Amino acid sequence: MTSAVSTSIDIDSNVCKKDGLCAMVCPARMFTWSKGNVPALVDEDRCVLCGQCIAVCPSGAIAHSRLEAARFARIQDRKPVDPEAFMALLSQRRSVRDSITYDAPAAVFLYSPEDTSTPQQDCDAAVMYILMAAHAFGLGACWNGYLQHAAAGDHVKGFTKLREMLGIPKGYKVYGALTLGWPVVKLHSVPPRKMEIRWLA
Repeated sequence: MTSAVSTSIDIDSNVCKKDGLCAMVCPARMFTWSKGNVPALVDEDRCVLCGQCIAVCPSGAIAHSRLEAARFARIQDRKPVDPEAFMALLSQRRSVRDSITYDAPAAVFLYSPEDTSTPQQDCDAAVMYILMAAHAFGLGACWNGYLQHAAAGDHVKGFTKLREMLGIPKGYKVYGALTLGWPVVKLHSVPPRKMEIRWLA
């Protein structure tokens, strides 16, 4: 996927820790990296604007023409114990453009009878609770639309292999999926997201 607007990304070699974290997390595979070297850029116009390269960089070495580093909220408290921390947790959600599983060791699929009144909303709510619980236990979690659609057979007519492997009963459909595992890296800031939540007393 490419953007119609040109993107420019620079890596400050004087600041870069040469750890390759940006190359590890980039869903568009824009970076190439070899141990002990500053990551090189393959094609900036592949960028999907997820902000993960900036968020994971501990030294702030990456400058992005379309993502202002100043708009990234620094992660101070990783425990969602109040509304502000909960907002930070929501903002850390991974982009749906990420690679499929990132070698996660576990996946969770949520399914519901198709003839209930709100099957999608019911499973969405369950996924959100699982994400919060995973965060509380220090686990990394990704709400994974690719897996959900594959298990539901939404986009490939006649594809039922994953559904059959999961043992989804007839009349039921997968409405949610997420991957779980211990985080390999820690984010040091939160990419800006367009969202608004109002807390009512």
